[in-house]
Amino acid sequence: LVLLLRRNRALNARFLADYVSAAWGGHYEHYDNQSEPPESQAENPDGSPARFVVGNSPGFLVSSPHGIFLVNCFDQPYFEDPEALANAVGESRLRHMLEENRAWLSVDLMKPPREDVERKAAYGPIARLVGELSGANCIALLCPETNQWLPWNHDLEEKLKGPNPLDLFDTEASLPVVEIPEGDPRL
Repeated sequence: LVLLLRRNRALNARFLADYVSAAWGGHYEHYDNQSEPPESQAENPDGSPARFVVGNSPGFLVSSPHGIFLVNCFDQPYFEDPEALANAVGESRLRHMLEENRAWLSVDLMKPPREDVERKAAYGPIARLVGELSGANCIALLCPETNQWLPWNHDLEEKLKGPNPLDLFDTEASLPVVEIPEGDPRL
């Protein structure tokens, strides 16, 4: 899932470990790129995955019982040519969102906790973490896998903690807002 932002988010491994702990429970160690976790910390003594965050902006790896995730935090628009895309979009809110987008944050599954776990199951933990990382700076929530988006509102933060976060893209979808020039004969 991707959060489109109005401005960049200051994020480091320590802050992200706090967000991850709040979203998923448990304590997460944090390491910057200069102090990566030792190979021996890939698993806990009981065989469960170690809980840690490693990296620096723009990219972090998160090891957890839910799998291994990549958290991106970029200080640039999400789309390559947002101005051209905004000019091509007919939906007013989407066009304004593209015009405002200056940064983005995403959470991606890199490796599931076990090979038999479906990719779709990862959306629960991903959505909870995205909800923790969200705030007033958010413009929209994107799901690149399904090519769906939602304009951001503060209710989404709580709804992302629900059991089926992908259902939000169907239940929260709103009617499009399309501008029609004054004097258009269709009026």
